[in-house]
Amino acid sequence: MVGQESMSYSANGCSPRRVVITGIGTISPLGLTADETWIQLVAGKSGIETITNYDVSELRTQFAGQVKGFDARNYMDRKEARRLDPCIQYALAAAQEAMTDSGIEMSTEEANRIGVVSGSGIGGFTTTWNNFSVAYEKGLRRVSPFMVPNMLVDSPAGKIAIEFDLHGPNHAVISACASGTSACGEAFEVIRRNDADVMVAGGLESMTNTPHILPTMRSGQRLGHSVVQDHMFIDGLEDAYDKGRLMGTYAEDTAQHYQFTRESQDAYAVESLKRAKTANED
Repeated sequence: MVGQESMSYSANGCSPRRVVITGIGTISPLGLTADETWIQLVAGKSGIETITNYDVSELRTQFAGQVKGFDARNYMDRKEARRLDPCIQYALAAAQEAMTDSGIEMSTEEANRIGVVSGSGIGGFTTTWNNFSVAYEKGLRRVSPFMVPNMLVDSPAGKIAIEFDLHGPNHAVISACASGTSACGEAFEVIRRNDADVMVAGGLESMTNTPHILPTMRSGQRLGHSVVQDHMFIDGLEDAYDKGRLMGTYAEDTAQHYQFTRESQDAYAVESLKRAKTANED
């Protein structure tokens, strides 16, 4: 949640509004709330683990950041949960926490001055994948009528607006791995130019519920399994990590460029872990 702090004026008119973050919500591989995620982060823990949603025994890369223990029925009724793509479920849950954390009282706010900007690289691909599989195996007539509303990148923003009765600016941005940051930046500008007083903004993705990322993982540079099971800090390859998973092709190119062997990466990960723990203790 971002909102205006104040409106100041200059001799020539209105100066840009100050914008502040008033509430935070998170669904991540480290926790199902912002507090849980933060506790795991400062403890030096990683959300990376062996993939369990499907068989990865033939792949070089067998780990990713998966959301664990999430039950959509804790945030919506069963019928709604069954219809929504996981990325929309995550967005609604995180938005709910952010709204509560902000302390906003909707009864005293103007709904048309509160909007939503969401960011996603690929949107509801779990729904897309599942329905293409259904179409191929059982025919086009078996495709869900909810496929399109679930697969669109801007659907989470629209669903959040419907859920909380927000009538302000509403759209999505796509800038690959920077989509979440871009969404927050756009929300900032919407408030600053006085198109809204409050914006719900953030990034969302659900990339590990279906095996559609197998081509990337098939070519991925793999780290030792023992390191994956432990906390993983790999400073030298930090640019190869995004959204809780190792980007296969880029990671492999980076490893070759810096002449990293699998053994040296494992050793570096262990040493980085030691440094992180030492820094945390200090």
